[in-house]
Amino acid sequence: MGFCLGGTFAAIYAAIADEPVKNLVLSVAPVDFSIVPVFDKWAEELRNGEGSLDSIFEAWGLIPPFAIKSGMRLFTSPIYYSPYLSLLARADDEAYASRWKRFSHWTDGHIPFAGAALKQINYDLLKENKLVNGTLTVGERKAVLSNIKANLLAVASDLDRLVPKEQIFPVMNLTSSTDKTFHLLQGGMPI
Repeated sequence: MGFCLGGTFAAIYAAIADEPVKNLVLSVAPVDFSIVPVFDKWAEELRNGEGSLDSIFEAWGLIPPFAIKSGMRLFTSPIYYSPYLSLLARADDEAYASRWKRFSHWTDGHIPFAGAALKQINYDLLKENKLVNGTLTVGERKAVLSNIKANLLAVASDLDRLVPKEQIFPVMNLTSSTDKTFHLLQGGMPI
């Protein structure tokens, strides 16, 4: 089971694993990076070679948690005060306040990320979309999604701005699984 980028890694592993993988659960896991709805112009510049983040990844070496958090905020809540205003407006709603606190805690839980790994993810997945194209290699193994025969559950959320359903749904057609389910949750984390 993998959540978000961890789900992408779980799919990659399942595509190259020697041992049989019985079940695979991908929860809001981006698979198809041809779709980048929020920063589509930025992604297009990366794909065309007009823009690059390589110098940032190389200069930092290990990307600190605050930078990861800031990057996530660019996608989910560019104006950071808006989540607090949402909480203030609905502070009397215990269920909303509880959900808000859980999400806020999650957004603060980042760990350092190796710059070289982020650079490779940026190139292989975002720029070249190698997982969907069947050209991603791990070591000397090709990570081809059609190699996945595991029972598959893919979960998306209809309001998720970071990983929209269009980024995960293609896995349904790219795997060889005979037992596969796509589940779209109502809601998301648009706070």
